[in-house]
Amino acid sequence: MNYIIVLLVGYLLGSIPTSVIISKIALKDDVRRHGSGNPGASNMMRSFGFKYAAIVLVGDMLKGLLAALIGQWLLGQSGLYYGTLAAVIGHNWPIFLKFKGGKGVATTMGGMLVIVPLWTACACLLFILTLLITRYFSVASLVALGFLWVMILVFYMSNTTLFFFTTLLVLLSVYRHRANIDRLMQGTEPKLKH
Repeated sequence: MNYIIVLLVGYLLGSIPTSVIISKIALKDDVRRHGSGNPGASNMMRSFGFKYAAIVLVGDMLKGLLAALIGQWLLGQSGLYYGTLAAVIGHNWPIFLKFKGGKGVATTMGGMLVIVPLWTACACLLFILTLLITRYFSVASLVALGFLWVMILVFYMSNTTLFFFTTLLVLLSVYRHRANIDRLMQGTEPKLKH
């Protein structure tokens, strides 16, 4: 029963459409009507600027963090993984937005902050640095996730559960970024404005 609770609560937490809520409350608008139409932090930044995107990023991270903590409370160590994965799936395919969600990077980072706080914090800093240098939100996201995966590989290889779990989350995000990757290869991916 606890497994079902963790998966359900994690999924519902992940399904909370942070960017849509913020855009409607603070801006009397809907982020999905702008840019790519994606209800994620990258579209929020392109459409409404850094301040609102930062709020969305924090909110999306909190979804993963809370799901991981609830999972840990109910199931112990394994609950961290179940809760985080359920939240990421909820973010990517949210029931409240007809299963049309974001790419799950911030929610992944929120859950991973509970699991491996040091390397996840470093990955978040790398995300900011890469974003400032390249001005590509997608590149910053994939670089940060790639860094985190390498750190898990190097320092936690003996923890096969953590390694395969992190690999699954990274592959899931790469899959969600496939259109961005195509645009990057074609040179048509939009950069963020200064």
